[in-house]
Amino acid sequence: MIVFIYDKTFEGLLTAVFDAYVRKTFPDALLAEGEPLPLFCEEPVTIYSDKTKADRVWKGLEKKLSKLALSMLTVSWLSELSEIDLLLFRYIRKAIDHPRSIEMNFGDPDVL
Repeated sequence: MIVFIYDKTFEGLLTAVFDAYVRKTFPDALLAEGEPLPLFCEEPVTIYSDKTKADRVWKGLEKKLSKLALSMLTVSWLSELSEIDLLLFRYIRKAIDHPRSIEMNFGDPDVL
């Protein structure tokens, strides 16, 4: 199990997305500093927020998603629901990886 530890900011989340693509490994969990690690954690990776990396991810999302979808990303983040960061991480990853927009793919639980 790969765990990313970050500062629980939106900029930190976008930086985690960037770093995951650079490392070519994707986390099974996103935790804040000081949170206990899961039992079978192979490799905790500490992510340090970087405005340049976060801006690159956001600019990439602007090319793939509509203004409404980008707005929904930020609104979802501000909801502070439990594990919203991992859900948004998966959504961002799918948005980046797919050649077409995933906004209307309501059959996907991450999009819904």
